[in-house]
Amino acid sequence: MLGFILGALFVWKLPRPQPVVRPIMMAPAPAPPRTPEPPQLTTVEAVFEQWSKYAVWDDGQTQIAVWNPGMGDFTDLYDVRRIDGNYYFRSIPRLTHPILRHGKLPPAECPVRFTETEEQYLEWRNTGRFERPPDDGPPVMSVPRATAPVLVPSMEGSAVRPPAPAPVEKSLKVVPKP
Repeated sequence: MLGFILGALFVWKLPRPQPVVRPIMMAPAPAPPRTPEPPQLTTVEAVFEQWSKYAVWDDGQTQIAVWNPGMGDFTDLYDVRRIDGNYYFRSIPRLTHPILRHGKLPPAECPVRFTETEEQYLEWRNTGRFERPPDDGPPVMSVPRATAPVLVPSMEGSAVRPPAPAPVEKSLKVVPKP
């Protein structure tokens, strides 16, 4: 009995393990939603003035999409009217004309995307033109090649001769770009 009591006292005096306190992990704060920077009309006017040579006009009117750095896309949409050499801008909720993707396009760093009407696009297509590939490389000319003579092992007195080269066609037509 004495051993039991001493064992119980010994166990009772042992240090108790402290509960493990785990640090509270906070989730990182979500990034604020991207909000468009309010477009400054003077900025749009200045940008359009610089890049207006690429605009496609229809009776003194065109539509443009301007780059918005806050959204990271072309989200600022405007209807532009040209009256007596002056430009008048009106913001619009959406473009009603397709973005121009053929012909003489502005450089990739241009902060404005221009549009054209369906009639203008159909007129362009009806003149025999086709969409350009995205990466416009140098033009590739397809000229028929003359066939090379066939190498025949030397056979003295043989009647085997290499074929004559094919004549080069001279019907290559070059059409200048407008």
